[in-house]
Amino acid sequence: MSKKSILVVEDERIIAEVIAQTLKNEGYIVAGIESAGEQAVETTLARQPDMILMDIELEGEMNGIEAANIIKSKINIPVIYITAHMSPSRKKRAKIESNFEYIIKPFENEILIKHIVKMLQIYEAESE
Repeated sequence: MSKKSILVVEDERIIAEVIAQTLKNEGYIVAGIESAGEQAVETTLARQPDMILMDIELEGEMNGIEAANIIKSKINIPVIYITAHMSPSRKKRAKIESNFEYIIKPFENEILIKHIVKMLQIYEAESE
């Protein structure tokens, strides 16, 4: 199995760097780190990562849900949302497809990796 690339979209730089280091330690390729929704869309379309870890609250005009919606309208890619709070209304807005995952901050690295593995397995099974 080839190494999977993951784009980290997080507006808190320290958190983004910790996530990126965790991914590298687990053998994933970090496709980049972005802090705004607009850049997340551009980077995703240009680099075509295997997955996105997307914070919901981002810098700029576009939040993570809006960015994920634009990305999903163009390419089929798993997105795991990272957020400090997931209200029922936010959950409803974020549910783009049946494959929907989110992680509440703060989280343990093991939880992050567990969610990544699960989503990648789901998407690989669907593409076969």
